[in-house]
Amino acid sequence: MARRKINPGQTWSRKALALPIFLLVVSALALAGLSLYYFNSLDNQLHEIISLHNDVDDLLIIEQEFDFYAQEIFSEASVGFSRGQSESVFLDNFKKSLANYKNKRGYYAIPELAQLEQISENNIEVGDSSLLLRANAVLKQQTRDITIVYTYEKTFEKIFK
Repeated sequence: MARRKINPGQTWSRKALALPIFLLVVSALALAGLSLYYFNSLDNQLHEIISLHNDVDDLLIIEQEFDFYAQEIFSEASVGFSRGQSESVFLDNFKKSLANYKNKRGYYAIPELAQLEQISENNIEVGDSSLLLRANAVLKQQTRDITIVYTYEKTFEKIFK
């Protein structure tokens, strides 16, 4: 098929130009619609990332509260404890101090403190110069799609004078 040459003075018919212009307008609108959809979905993903940051901060606040209460309970339980006493004596003191942090309904100041009830004599070490308590707990923060788990491990120490 021979190509038809357009002379400089020749013009196109209006019917010949209607289809390319229509296709150009439709493809531009489709591209704009897809771009808006992509930006909207990207914004939702960024919101999830920002929320995750806040959830991690909330979990760290729970960890600090747990650490504060655990330290207070340890300090109260070790007040009258001396070198010659056994692990079971300290464990009884610890359980009594822990019970003081329950309200009238039987709930702790923060729910995670209930894990301290699992402490046994295996977690306690009485030496010549110090008393050691190894505490372990699992702290969780639940969000819509993600569960953040933090393993709390700390050794509390009282040095005998």
